[in-house]
Amino acid sequence: MPSTTFTVRPNAGFSLADLPNLQPGDNLHIKGLQNLRNGGDVREPNLSSMRLNRLHLAWDRNTNSTNSAEEVLGALRPHRDLTGFRLSGYRGMNIPNWMTDISILGRLVDVKLMNCINCSQLPPLGKLPFLNTLYLSQMTNVKYIDDSPYEISTENAFPSLTEMTLFDLPNLERVLRIEGVEMLSQLSKLSIQSIPQFELPSLPSVKEVYVGGETEEDIDHEASFLRDIAGKMPNLKELMIDAFHQLTVLPNELSSLRSLEELYIIDCNKLESIPNNVFYGLISLRILSFVICHSLNSLPQSVTTLTSLQRLIIHYCPELILPANMNMLNSLREVSIMGGDRRRGIYNGLEDIPLLQNLSLRDFPSLRSLPDWLGDTLSLQELEISKFPKLTSLPDNFDQLENLQKLCIDRCPRLVNRLARRTGEDWYKIAHVPILSLRLESDVVHPINEEEYSNSDNELDMEVDEP
Repeated sequence: MPSTTFTVRPNAGFSLADLPNLQPGDNLHIKGLQNLRNGGDVREPNLSSMRLNRLHLAWDRNTNSTNSAEEVLGALRPHRDLTGFRLSGYRGMNIPNWMTDISILGRLVDVKLMNCINCSQLPPLGKLPFLNTLYLSQMTNVKYIDDSPYEISTENAFPSLTEMTLFDLPNLERVLRIEGVEMLSQLSKLSIQSIPQFELPSLPSVKEVYVGGETEEDIDHEASFLRDIAGKMPNLKELMIDAFHQLTVLPNELSSLRSLEELYIIDCNKLESIPNNVFYGLISLRILSFVICHSLNSLPQSVTTLTSLQRLIIHYCPELILPANMNMLNSLREVSIMGGDRRRGIYNGLEDIPLLQNLSLRDFPSLRSLPDWLGDTLSLQELEISKFPKLTSLPDNFDQLENLQKLCIDRCPRLVNRLARRTGEDWYKIAHVPILSLRLESDVVHPINEEEYSNSDNELDMEVDEP
């Protein structure tokens, strides 16, 4: 759909009369609404006569005008054919009557309300029959997403909503003011961050959750919120936990998520341990990721019971040691380890994984050698070795990796010296690999600066990238 952006300039007596001609189905973004003095400045055109598809009304986030904002927004009533509505930077305390009128909002599919810090009331969002996507952020005074009255026995709130994002709503307590109403029956994706008082409803349809915390108020809420997720989202398939800075132990209740396929834990620097029982229950888990968990020192032995696990990611968890018997993970195909310099044996435990195909080892500034078991991982098809500035050689048995199809060596200057094509001491170890990529930093002077070559029947076709 064609999209038009119109900025109201700070000129005395300026109105919206200079809006360009728009066609039915166009999208319109009006910026700089703080430069309208009052509703009287919104004389022409009449938005209610323009059959727009999407409308975005924006005030500068630094404006403090309250009364004029309410008048201006009240005069900007759109046509009832609107399917997308976005409101940002609005400083009014109240919303106009047209924003509570289902006959005007009833066709909305996508709603975003952002940085409306003075508002305590929202439109009757739960009563919009076609609303599919909802994004709410930075609304300090909001306690309920919808505080409308409902008939408990007959009405279903948010009947079509599939995706909801809630960010920085510090006083949000519940979805609805009225309790006992059926709600969110189609919700599939939920993102929540910095909402310390929010009470989750039962959400059996939710498949994907992102939950993040950044404020001090989140401290006592983190573990209990994860327990709520486990108890109220039984069909969850993907869970991302981000910036839970006070979380020290994952709650045992997560073991009830038997449908969970992907678990990502990011920037949880006080997380020290995972209870053994947690992994026993995660029978469907395919992807397990820990990123920037500086205090995590071990995974429980029960990680080896994750028979569905296909991908393991450990980035910047310098204290983490893998348990023994990781070779029991018969479905594990891909492993990525990054930044483990303080624990030089972080990749120990990966040996003898029977079907490992893709291995990435990155950012080990102090390590001088790779483990000997690497050359015994005969199932390996792709290998990346990156940012090992002190690494000088590959394991002696590296040439045994007959199934290796792609090898990338990036920013390992001492190693590349030994891998010069046909003349290097270690060339014979990699000559059989069909696709090779050797890269150095641009300020390193070397005959091979950036190379990719493709081997075919021992004939090399070299492709040299531009530095």
